[in-house]
Amino acid sequence: MCFCKEGNAAPGQGRPPEKLPGWQSCQVETYSGYRVHERPRRFTFQGEWLEVRRVLSRWREPENLCFTVTAHDSRDYLLKYYLDRNAWEARIWRAFD
Repeated sequence: MCFCKEGNAAPGQGRPPEKLPGWQSCQVETYSGYRVHERPRRFTFQGEWLEVRRVLSRWREPENLCFTVTAHDSRDYLLKYYLDRNAWEARIWRAFD
């Protein structure tokens, strides 16, 4: 298990990504098996911890790990991990009423 939050990168390493509407810094607790951050278990959004019900998709970009997940609040979220900063961000990807 790995627990990461924003601000763990050493000073001067990496640059902050362009802020997209809806992106928020967050904390993510992940399962790490044979590789680090294999899948998220829970994360914070707007100050609340949300349990991950299901990982919908995952992919790797050159400098990021990305996951779309369904949380226990029935919303789908996009979680992005910035490898160079050791930091996570989240945004709502899709919400159901």
